[in-house]
Amino acid sequence: MNYRMKLTDLTRRYIESFSGSVIFGRGEGYYRTGRVTDLEYDEDAATIIADVSGNYGNYYVEIVEEDGGIEADCDWPDFEERFIARIKKKDLGFGYNYDHLLAEIYDYQGDTDKLWEAVQGNAELLSKYEKKLAPIYPEEYLKEYERIVDRYIERRGRDNYRSAAQYAERIKKLYRTVLKEPERWETYIQNLRAVNKKLRAMQEEFSHL
Repeated sequence: MNYRMKLTDLTRRYIESFSGSVIFGRGEGYYRTGRVTDLEYDEDAATIIADVSGNYGNYYVEIVEEDGGIEADCDWPDFEERFIARIKKKDLGFGYNYDHLLAEIYDYQGDTDKLWEAVQGNAELLSKYEKKLAPIYPEEYLKEYERIVDRYIERRGRDNYRSAAQYAERIKKLYRTVLKEPERWETYIQNLRAVNKKLRAMQEEFSHL
């Protein structure tokens, strides 16, 4: 990226406006905790370089003054690709929620197709990214939520029926507000109640739908 100014013009306010408060805060935290190393400023070459020890790996940053502006670059894309590969292999060690990490990266990248692939089959992630993904993949979301409802009902017990009802509520919302097909919701919920008519506790938990 190119900014029309000189390195000597850079201030905290300018850097934060370029990077955004979240990225700026993360970078400042790295610096304050000694995770920005080999920081060098070459006045003759009008260049600043540094190595960064991020949360998930190392990468370098280079800032150069040229052509009347400032060029900022780093090897984050290469690192990001390597990091995603490691997440998919689940070889970062213990204590990582790999599915959530992968979803967060694709969300940050704005890649909705890969984000959708990452959240499939994960009830928590489906719920988390519903607002962003359901309008793009409404039918796919319905199938995922219907499977979740069925699984909770199959487990039996009032707590599971209550969880099933919560996802049925999401199905209702998709049919009515996203697809604008309330009749499909009525068909779905009537069939679900009919199939499980002997489950009294389930019927009670679904009574408000």
